[in-house]
Amino acid sequence: MATVRIRYIANDVDALRKAGVHFRNDIVTGVGGKQILVEGPSGNPIELFEPTIPEARLARG
Repeated sequence: MATVRIRYIANDVDALRKAGVHFRNDIVTGVGGKQILVEGPSGNPIELFEPTIPEARLARG
């Protein structure tokens, strides 16, 4: 599964839903941030992730 870090999950999810994108669940809020699963074009899940604490940010590499 691929993970994409975003800044404003609610805004992006609203825009994607209006564009017809299918989501597998609703936004889930956890200790490190908020996430939701998008149905990718080939049916694979893609996680959208909005970190809320610095420790939860994805490493760039």
